[in-house]
Amino acid sequence: SLNSFSYLQFMLAEEDRYRETCPPVVVVPPAHIKLSSKIFCFWLCLCEPSCVFFTSNIDNCSLWSFDLDPNYSEVDLPSPLTPSYKVVRDTVSPRDMALGRPLTAGGTFSGYSAPSMLTGGSTCFKNEAKDCFCTVNTENWVVLDLESSMSIRKIIITGPALGDVEYFKAVTIRV
Repeated sequence: SLNSFSYLQFMLAEEDRYRETCPPVVVVPPAHIKLSSKIFCFWLCLCEPSCVFFTSNIDNCSLWSFDLDPNYSEVDLPSPLTPSYKVVRDTVSPRDMALGRPLTAGGTFSGYSAPSMLTGGSTCFKNEAKDCFCTVNTENWVVLDLESSMSIRKIIITGPALGDVEYFKAVTIRV
């Protein structure tokens, strides 16, 4: 039932890029449906197992199926921002302490994204160069500033699924 679930509003950055890279399922509500568009979209998202969050306007619902960092809504992201709604099915999520934090890099390989994409909080990628950050061989380093002292129990580093590149060769993590 709808009473078993809820949704939380957050502001989605880069909606245009996500529409191109990870297109949502767009549904136009039938004219005879008299629910508010947000409630109708919420119901559709609950009925669609792959739906993670939704956006709604008067004309349609967009059901998005890629994950965002559990703490995505807690950081200031670049405008424009789109009101979006995450369906709450879980009660406990791990906290990504790097989300939205500043990064400095020795260099960025031509054609790749800026270092900030490393802490952007999204899993929406096509595995193209523009979806990845890549340092240049001569200045192969990145520094993440957590902006305060904190306990860290686990560090997770992920890379795209391209098979022609060696990821994380000779990585050193200094805390």
